[in-house]
Amino acid sequence: MERNLKLTNALTSGAIVTIIFVVIITIFADLYLPLKDLLKQLFWHHWIGKGILSVLIFILGAYVKHIISRETFEKDLSKGLNSLTLISICSSIVLLVFFFYETFY
Repeated sequence: MERNLKLTNALTSGAIVTIIFVVIITIFADLYLPLKDLLKQLFWHHWIGKGILSVLIFILGAYVKHIISRETFEKDLSKGLNSLTLISICSSIVLLVFFFYETFY
C-alpha cells in the first residue's frame, strides 16, 4: 500500500511540473517566435516538440520525486492531488486569458 501511495504521489508531482512547463512554454513560444521556430526545427512542429518535452519532463519529474521521497502518507497524497487540481484550473485560466488577450488585443 505504501509503495502505491509513493508512486501515485510521484506521478502527481510529475503532472504538476509538466502542467507548469506546458503553460510557460506555450506563452513564451507565442511571445518569442524564435523559440517556436526552434521547436519546429527540432520536432517538425512546435506542438509535437511541446508534447515530446512534456513527456520527458513528466517522466523525469515523477522519477526524481519517487527517488527523493522516503515515505508517503495519505495526507501527503491528498495535498498533492489538491495541488494538482488547483494548478490545472489556474493553468487553464491563465492560458484562456492569454489566448483571449492575444486574439482580441
